Amino acid sequence: MTGFLGHVFRNPASVCQSLTFWRGSEQLIHIDYPYVRQQSPLSYLAASWIPLEDVHPDFGPLGYYPGAHKVDRSGFFDWGGGAIVQREQAKRSPAEFSRYLRERISSLGIERQVFCPKRGDGLLWHGNLPHEGTAVNNPALTRKSYVTHYTAERALPDWMRNLDDLGRPIGVFENGAYCYRSKWFDPDPVLPSWTSPRRSGLGQLTSALRAVKRRLSGG
Repeated sequence: MTGFLGHVFRNPASVCQSLTFWRGSEQLIHIDYPYVRQQSPLSYLAASWIPLEDVHPDFGPLGYYPGAHKVDRSGFFDWGGGAIVQREQAKRSPAEFSRYLRERISSLGIERQVFCPKRGDGLLWHGNLPHEGTAVNNPALTRKSYVTHYTAERALPDWMRNLDDLGRPIGVFENGAYCYRSKWFDPDPVLPSWTSPRRSGLGQLTSALRAVKRRLSGG
């Protein structure tokens, strides 16, 4: 996937966001760039969806609308004041955005395709492709999957890059693509949620382990 994206972007691909899903999301129809908007140019955005188990129609598989990624078909939704991306001051909601997309697609007669892949298959799409999580018919079933949003390395904002004192990138760099290690990991190599009130017990344990490590190292 990353090799293909490198050709599309004419620049090495770089991960700008990743997500994991345990069950079908049932997300409303949407496109990615109004929400994943750190890259510049904005249009340098693609996403992949990889199932971690075989997907059955009852799991709530991914649905997408072929050909609707073209701007003359999807158009530009006004979030307020002419903004085409969602910001804190947006005057319109994701539900309104969803209705807008569904009306546009319906008027064009584009039919939804449902993706029911085998474990390890993948779907790669343009950042302007309308897609959604279809209905979960059996809530007892999981739909474990991994989603990644990519941009071109040159389109990644500087604050998302992680470099050492010599300017060398910190992270994983394979198959011609970049995946920078998050900067929060450098001073505090645990997930921020580990110290949340809901996991205070684990947070206290983490602090205790750090104290032992400092004592053993003479710090």
